[in-house]
Amino acid sequence: MSCLLAWCSRMVPLSLPLDIPSAASALIEAASEIGGAVVMYTHDDRIAWANDAQRRLVPDLRYDASETYATIFWRMLETGRIGNTMAARNPQQWLDFAVATRHSMANMEFVNTYPWGQMLVSQLRLDNGVSIQARVDLAIAGVDRYFNAPAVGVGVVMAAKAQREMKTFQATLDGLELGLALVNRSGSIIHANGSMRDLIEQRDGLEEAANRSLCACDQCDDMVLQQAIEAAAERPIRTPVLLPIRRLNGRSPHLLAVSSGASPGTAVVVVSRFGESIDDIASALQQAFNLTAAEAQVTARLGAGMSIAEISQERGVSEGTVYNQVKAIKASLRRSSFAAKGLHDISALVMKVAAIARAFRAHN
Repeated sequence: MSCLLAWCSRMVPLSLPLDIPSAASALIEAASEIGGAVVMYTHDDRIAWANDAQRRLVPDLRYDASETYATIFWRMLETGRIGNTMAARNPQQWLDFAVATRHSMANMEFVNTYPWGQMLVSQLRLDNGVSIQARVDLAIAGVDRYFNAPAVGVGVVMAAKAQREMKTFQATLDGLELGLALVNRSGSIIHANGSMRDLIEQRDGLEEAANRSLCACDQCDDMVLQQAIEAAAERPIRTPVLLPIRRLNGRSPHLLAVSSGASPGTAVVVVSRFGESIDDIASALQQAFNLTAAEAQVTARLGAGMSIAEISQERGVSEGTVYNQVKAIKASLRRSSFAAKGLHDISALVMKVAAIARAFRAHN
């Protein structure tokens, strides 16, 4: 902390010091990860440091000791970069209010509207008066669909986590034959893999509404689906909600599982076309996580709720063999890109995918 105080007292735009509080470094790293603009101020609101994204956002500043929070505000107002109507009507009053609020609150998270769109803003104020402000363009970061209406409590760090989840979802699950979609609490599709897209395009039990929401083609099924998505996104649920989804062509229904996503306010929807079995789940897991065939079979059965003893009996091997396979499975998952991203616990994903196996076992 002493390094930070000494560095800020010099007020020169040097590289970021290593000795800064973890909360401050986490905010700076999260914003930088998703292209956010970051500026650090001294206790008297003078600019101490700004990253490249901030310098691109407001390029006509020197970013040295002579410039302040107010300098940035007036320059953005003069160049038409302020979209806040209250600030435009009475800029000095708005600036005084903003400065007073920044000095009185340790943490603030809100959304500002600019001529080019909305930006998520997080501010962290340290005990010594130093403050860090980070802004992220929700659309450019690709996380705007994660949040119905971003508000207080949805900050830059959460936005970075949302982007990581989306990228991991894409990289790991796009090749699965099971249909998977990541949605927000209103059902808007954040990402859908190829199999889910096929179902939607064919209107094979599911469709995409004009507002990008995932919907069931059958009106009654859709009411239940939306309730399940909202509940799963609102708070973590232990067991996936299993739903039959009727198909307009009269064929046997799909079985669908809805569970909570890794990020708050999201849900995962998994669809299995009728006739897929626990072997299909095992094949999908083997493909996604580079498991052996035997390990994938064990993983699918664990996700389907079977015990070690039940798996041992069904597969005709000793319990010791199954335990060794579980150990190997854990090692494979740790090596996978999905596990390395730190999303949830990897077993939660296995449960989401293997929930379909459980659904078929109950159905049959």
